[in-house]
Amino acid sequence: MAKLLQLPEAAIIDGFRGVLDFYVWKGIACVRSWPQNKASGYTPGARLNQARLARSSRLKRFISPAVKVGLDRYRSGGNYVWADVHTAAYFGKLRANDDPLPPPS
Repeated sequence: MAKLLQLPEAAIIDGFRGVLDFYVWKGIACVRSWPQNKASGYTPGARLNQARLARSSRLKRFISPAVKVGLDRYRSGGNYVWADVHTAAYFGKLRANDDPLPPPS
């Protein structure tokens, strides 16, 4: 961030669009570099889990109706549907007498 004595003309500001960000903070004219979006903001572990979740979602298309009914009965009375149980089991987080997902926060 750099403090300016005054904001430049609108034509100058428009010329720097996408490069510099001009703004007023507490009555002080300021300029900073345009905010950058980090393209690789995910950790390797997060990328791995994204791939695993995508594969789990693709596999749900091939589950037979009988298995879906069984998964629904497994969690009867709970707040989860068969797809939640399938995902928890795919990630190895499903145990007997245990909720497949943590409670909502």
